[in-house]
Amino acid sequence: MKKIAFFSVDSKKIKWMDDFLNNFDMEKFIPYFFLLVKPNEEVLLEKYLEDKGISIFKIKYTNKKDLLAAIIQSSYILRRNKIDIVSCHFVKPSLVGLISAFFAGIKHRIYIRRHSTFHHLYFKRAVLYDMVCNFFATNIIATSQNVKDVLMNYERVDESKVTIIYNSIDIDEFKNVDEDRIKKIREKYGIDNKYFPVIGVVSRFIEWKGIQYIIPAFKRLLVDYPDACLVLANAIGPYTDAINKMLSDIPQSSYRKIEFETDIAPLYKIFDIFVHVPVNKEIEAFGNVYIEALASGVPSVVTLSGIANEIIRDNENAIVVDYESEKAIYNGIIRLLKDDKLRQRLINNGFKPVKAFTVKKRVQLLNEFYNKLK
Repeated sequence: MKKIAFFSVDSKKIKWMDDFLNNFDMEKFIPYFFLLVKPNEEVLLEKYLEDKGISIFKIKYTNKKDLLAAIIQSSYILRRNKIDIVSCHFVKPSLVGLISAFFAGIKHRIYIRRHSTFHHLYFKRAVLYDMVCNFFATNIIATSQNVKDVLMNYERVDESKVTIIYNSIDIDEFKNVDEDRIKKIREKYGIDNKYFPVIGVVSRFIEWKGIQYIIPAFKRLLVDYPDACLVLANAIGPYTDAINKMLSDIPQSSYRKIEFETDIAPLYKIFDIFVHVPVNKEIEAFGNVYIEALASGVPSVVTLSGIANEIIRDNENAIVVDYESEKAIYNGIIRLLKDDKLRQRLINNGFKPVKAFTVKKRVQLLNEFYNKLK
């Protein structure tokens, strides 16, 4: 049996981890988890992994000053446990994991790349981190064709080094939601049936998510539909002040800001229309929300970015609009509200592409990928 070490950060997604391990090939691989944590930080995955009999190593990491010590500590643990494969997620764990694996003499060093052009456009210094990860990785898993294109076109990574394995979600969790959970969400946020339409947005408050174009479109929609409600979920981020200023022009009763909701699936079910409009086709690395909305049966108005470039078809499973256009967003919403047949067609066709993005499918492909490593 081969030993594989996963470098990552702690996660609240216990169910996702449970689904992952239930489909992981335990007959061929022994998993180890290396989690970067701050001193005295509670590790949510610790008890879960220990109860599963899986070894977990907490690597102290607060900032870049801890990088060398984290690499030395990790390299020692990797050698001591005779790890065969290292698989790294997110930038900081990947820096630690890939470099420590290199110095530990580990042949197979996997970098799972989850971002696209973000560093190139908004955090140029971090491009160096990407280049370091690309160099020390023997293989890179891209979460979409878009990420692969960025690796090749922006960072000159050899195509033979990159494999696409898509992100995943629990499709059934979004498709089949108990009515009681939907009712609780409505009550929690005061969105009863008098509100129509409910326009849903699930995006952090970051400039490139395009929320600054949704708000003016919604303001215009209120003229036609005074009982409309705008729901902004994941409402936190560096663009908060600008968005709050825009929201000041809208009655407070007409919108809800939700910083964090643990039960996200029923939230989608109260949306009449979902809107997701990143500002260009490359900035979204994947975009789980596209898949979540399709699986939830919510007709959507979107721009093409990340995985949407591969699965969204205009007028077939979503309404595709121009980038950075409040007018196009408004027109797309109005089309859906006035055309019941179009809405139903989008809902029906939306279920078709999501089958490729189940957790089981992703883990199956990862198992096959790791098995091919000699």
